[in-house]
Amino acid sequence: MWKTRDIWEHFDQGTARDILSIHIPEDDHGDDIEWWPNKNGQFTVKSGYWFLQNGQAEKEPNGSKFWKSWWKANLWPKWKILIWKIIHNAIPTRDNLRHRHIDVPSTCPLCEKFPETPEHLFMKCELAKHLWSASYLGINSDVTGNGKARHWVRNFLSLLMREDKRDASRLVEFVSIIWSIWLARNDAAFNSTKLNPSSIMLTARCWKNRWKKAFEGTSSCEVGYEVLQVSGAPRLVWERGRDAVQVPLIVETDGAWKKLSHASKTKTSAAVGWCFRRGGRTVAVGDAKCFASSPDQSEALAILHAISAVPHGTEDLVISTDSANCVLGCINELSAPSEIQAIIKDIKKKALGFNSCIIQKVSRDSVKRAHILATNARKVP
Repeated sequence: MWKTRDIWEHFDQGTARDILSIHIPEDDHGDDIEWWPNKNGQFTVKSGYWFLQNGQAEKEPNGSKFWKSWWKANLWPKWKILIWKIIHNAIPTRDNLRHRHIDVPSTCPLCEKFPETPEHLFMKCELAKHLWSASYLGINSDVTGNGKARHWVRNFLSLLMREDKRDASRLVEFVSIIWSIWLARNDAAFNSTKLNPSSIMLTARCWKNRWKKAFEGTSSCEVGYEVLQVSGAPRLVWERGRDAVQVPLIVETDGAWKKLSHASKTKTSAAVGWCFRRGGRTVAVGDAKCFASSPDQSEALAILHAISAVPHGTEDLVISTDSANCVLGCINELSAPSEIQAIIKDIKKKALGFNSCIIQKVSRDSVKRAHILATNARKVP
């Protein structure tokens, strides 16, 4: 008796139906090989010629129906072609290139641990697994055993196109993640850039925004929300602007504050630090001493100093802070502590000068470099 659940899990729909339609006899006897283009299962030159001339489109049951829906989908041609390559195992992963006798390294450019097969890159790489689980689709991509990426991708696309009809949000989410994984893979392979899941998820979100603008006539302006991190914990985000037009400048900020007594001879009670990174590389750092009446005010001033120091020509930036009050203040100024409300206004005003600006709440460890800069600056006499 067939294990139905395993069949549906490991094969595309058409293949699964074909397998399950094979009757398993009660008596044991050897398997036979059949040539499916001929009804009697026997190969002939005539049937082989017909297959080569006309039968390719029918190689996969219901293939023409799937591809008809796929090519009609409201998606960019480059997305459609990438999916076509994955399903036809024509994607130039290192494993596929080596099978074509092209001398390239075998390991995945993203994790540098395992051979880069389509299955590893899009499903089983730790980075890919984090992305799928952190997306609002909540996919566990590592449950398919030895299933092929082309079947896995096609099964999901078939499901999403069939269930969602005109609502393409889940379809765009799925394809934008695949596209972003492929972009990150190429960046790592050709530019030696190391990206983390958050950076790739940000790229996917930017591409989704671009899709909304292109196909729905909408684009993001100013929003505040909570988004699920890879770790599963929600983080606060404030965002304004349009879809990113370049790799965002990553800005880490932090403030260091110490309460001083009235008799203290120290003039300033706080200092701020910031670190600019692009493509995994630090491009600039900075710090400054300042006056602040609270830790929140020093954190807000750190953001203001950093955004004021952003290099000319920067279009898109992502600012990280470990202060929830600063992000909440950007989302709703009236909810912010009174001592930072005016600073928040200045931050948001400066954010208008960029194509897009994201301010996100992160952990202390995520802004460690900026924290060290701020702490050292505060200790300077």
